[in-house]
Amino acid sequence: MDPKSEQRTSQNQLALHHQRRQNQTPLPLPANRLNQGTRRVYVIGTCDTKAAELGYACDRVRAAGADPVLVDVSTGDTTQPADVAAAEIAASHPEGADAVLGSNTKSREI
Repeated sequence: MDPKSEQRTSQNQLALHHQRRQNQTPLPLPANRLNQGTRRVYVIGTCDTKAAELGYACDRVRAAGADPVLVDVSTGDTTQPADVAAAEIAASHPEGADAVLGSNTKSREI
């Protein structure tokens, strides 16, 4: 598959995940979900490079009867939607989000 086609597939997979997500009620806190017997599975990965794979994983989690929560841990630019955005994760860094996001040196962020 050529890179442009692969990128379109990735974007379509994530768009489908979010379309399905919007049709559901918002997820309450984990403790509330456990009391109701509903399972939540966190699908964690880099949406900037693995969007199609993450979308597929979310589909499989949903098919198994659990609620997927997509968490983006990308360090580069990403416009891919996620339930927990990369910027939200990066904000937890002791030096702030700028210390993690937008750098060209991935090993530094890790």
